[in-house]
Amino acid sequence: MAPRRKRPYIRKEVDNRHDLRPKTKGSASALLSEPKEICSTVNSMREAECSRHFGFEGKRGRKKSTWNLDTIPEEVLLQILSFFTPLQLVRFIGPACRRTLEFSRYPELWRRLKLDNALEPPPSPGGAQPPNPGLPTVASRLLSMAGTHLHVLEIADRRDAASLVEQATAVGGSPPPQLRSLIIRRIPGPFPAKVLLRALRKFPGIRKLVLNDIRRLRSRVFFQDLGSKLPHLSHLDVSHCPQFGTSALAAVATSGLALRELMAFRERGYRSTMPHATDEDFSLFCAHMKDSIEVIKINAIALTDESCKMLVKCIHLTTLHLRDARGFSARGILKIVRHLTQLISLDLSGAILLSSGNWAEIFANMVAAPRLQVLKLAGCFGIDDFSAEHMNFPALRHLSLGGCFLLGEAGFCAIITRCNNLCHLDLEGTGPALCSCLHLIPVYTPKLEMLVFPLSNCPIDFWAQLLLKMKHLKLCDRNEPERVQFWRDVAVEDELRRLNENQVAQM
Repeated sequence: MAPRRKRPYIRKEVDNRHDLRPKTKGSASALLSEPKEICSTVNSMREAECSRHFGFEGKRGRKKSTWNLDTIPEEVLLQILSFFTPLQLVRFIGPACRRTLEFSRYPELWRRLKLDNALEPPPSPGGAQPPNPGLPTVASRLLSMAGTHLHVLEIADRRDAASLVEQATAVGGSPPPQLRSLIIRRIPGPFPAKVLLRALRKFPGIRKLVLNDIRRLRSRVFFQDLGSKLPHLSHLDVSHCPQFGTSALAAVATSGLALRELMAFRERGYRSTMPHATDEDFSLFCAHMKDSIEVIKINAIALTDESCKMLVKCIHLTTLHLRDARGFSARGILKIVRHLTQLISLDLSGAILLSSGNWAEIFANMVAAPRLQVLKLAGCFGIDDFSAEHMNFPALRHLSLGGCFLLGEAGFCAIITRCNNLCHLDLEGTGPALCSCLHLIPVYTPKLEMLVFPLSNCPIDFWAQLLLKMKHLKLCDRNEPERVQFWRDVAVEDELRRLNENQVAQM
């Protein structure tokens, strides 16, 4: 028999393969288990690394976690659940476990309730039958669950707002209702004033009443009865109500209320907001509210110098917004800025009849109000470089000069050098001459966060460099483009009316 031929290259390969393995004693099964031991060693190293960095153990030797809902303190859990709406508490949080069900019914989570169209399911596009009107809706169920714990009730965009308000008076039960604020917004259908008066009789503790964009509120009896129904009312907001006129303002003045805030503001123009508001009604209101009123926001009202005499008696006034007011003169505004020393916010937008010299005198006398932080003068076409040089308001944070197209480089430089704490600057409708001065903004007003300016007047590279220097700055091209044109049209109309009056007087 021929001898077996040796193949050294195969033997060499086998030897090298065996040399790479660790020298262990045992059977073949022990050698096959070596990769598992290596993997377990690697896993143990990973678990140690995880426990060192993240504070928990890995799969092997893992202890039972002590973090669960039962160990979370009650204050922390209530703070977490406060970020959910009442509908989310009922649908998702309550069915999760027994403890969340208990805390989802906690009274503090049901202090505020908002009822809008988003609560109800949208109608099916297949033409299915509408739900039975006799069945309770989601809004009514949430209202019944809130009960006497409800403090703030907001109803918006619902046709059944009147029935929801009546239901809110019925869910109180034997304890007295605790409602503090009632907010009703954008009701598409009519809302009778009698229904609202019956509901307010059940909630004598209401301090804030908001009635925005609601029809059929032009009732003198309704506003006269507010004093008897709501003796603690301090905040009345009837903004966006086109039928709130002179009779309602006079009724509020004689209702016996001690209001702190009154808002009757609308952005659609001066003719549709308070069509019959006169100087006598506003003077009557200021005379009755002079000891309590702090905030007045009324636009499109006819004011004269006589009404300003009563207005300056409101010594606690901090916010005064008289946008699109007609009949204002420099003498009346001077009385306001000299006597109302507690003013923080002043809005005189649309005062188009004042000249540059009038504004210079007004700005020079505004030193009497050192706490002034918000000044809105959009549409005041008389402001130019001469009047802007008299601005010296170190505490001013919001300045609006939209539509002041006479403002030039000298006036702009005077503003940013003397108003160093500006955070919002509105220069909409100004001329392109200001582009050569905008590079001074990071130097003199480093706190600026919002700049409203026609972006097309400057190249893109300039805006890129400005944003690199001020990373927190936001740019806006247009804020109210229609308002600037509106003020220009009103200025032309008033000038023509004044010329006609002068011609009639000369004849």
